[in-house]
Amino acid sequence: MPSLDSDKVERALKRKLKDQVEKSTNDKFYLICNASGNEIASTSISHGPKHSLSSKRISVMARQLCLETADNLADLVRCSLSGEDALTIIEKNCDPDAPQRRR
Repeated sequence: MPSLDSDKVERALKRKLKDQVEKSTNDKFYLICNASGNEIASTSISHGPKHSLSSKRISVMARQLCLETADNLADLVRCSLSGEDALTIIEKNCDPDAPQRRR
């Protein structure tokens, strides 16, 4: 799995998944909500200038977002996976009643 640029991942999360961003001192937290407005997944990216995310980090983020595979996150960023399809995968894999432990 090749690396992805942090700015491209941020852009995909904001535009395609219409996430909510919470900023802290060190990280930006991305909260993904379903159509009812309930938080179903979340992940984070470090503040700072554009940087390459390692394949390990991409895999962790995909798991946090319940996207099944790192390839699904990469496809979301590279525009071969639509936001609607990504939300379908997320909703299928994330338990909405489970406490959010990703932050």
